Amino acid sequence: MRDLLGGQPPDWPGFVASWDDLHLDRYMADGGKYRRRRHALFLAPATGAIVRQPHGPHWQGLAYNPLNGGVERW
Repeated sequence: MRDLLGGQPPDWPGFVASWDDLHLDRYMADGGKYRRRRHALFLAPATGAIVRQPHGPHWQGLAYNPLNGGVERW
């Protein structure tokens, strides 16, 4: 990843640490407590900066995710 980014970004340690603070996925159709997740929206144009967008739901249809699809995951 460092090679792709041209070195280590200054906020890299915070990004790495965020993987140790994932929230329980409350949208598991089977009621499972085994998946942790975090979701954010970003705009990544072909040119220009990557910009975080306002919080919004993650969506997967039932055809793509038969077990846990069909709901807005906030």
